[in-house]
Amino acid sequence: MIVELMNLSLRGVKRKVQRILNIEFSPGNCYSCAMTDFLPHPATEDLALPAVLTALGDETRLAIIEVLAGSCDRAVTCGQLLQFGSKTAISYHVAKLREAGIIHVRPEGTKRMLTLRREDLEQRFPGFLDSVVASTRASLIPDTQPGMQETAQLAGE
Repeated sequence: MIVELMNLSLRGVKRKVQRILNIEFSPGNCYSCAMTDFLPHPATEDLALPAVLTALGDETRLAIIEVLAGSCDRAVTCGQLLQFGSKTAISYHVAKLREAGIIHVRPEGTKRMLTLRREDLEQRFPGFLDSVVASTRASLIPDTQPGMQETAQLAGE
């Protein structure tokens, strides 16, 4: 059997492997398919507040959420988030946000298109995402807080 596998030409390899191993290739178990064509996301009814809060307990993830919220429902790529860390760090944070059900990650070739699961979060936890985004913006950009510009101007005079 090993000799037969070693003698397989590139043409027809899939059929020969199916015949030898007596298996059926499908998109879910096909070695030739990219393993990242499908990324699991929790269903809306499976979103758990402790998981969501844990995922949002990191400043980098909050900054990612703020960027996604400001993108007007357009998808953002991981490459657009590199100001928040290395590729490895961004991949880690994106995975945590996806596993918690906060963002949706859609593979598109070598890119990962990220969007907020705004409707799902609103359905499960009404008003929660808007509160998180508003508080994140206020903490990331202190100039937008009422009275901050006037205080800064008075301090400069």
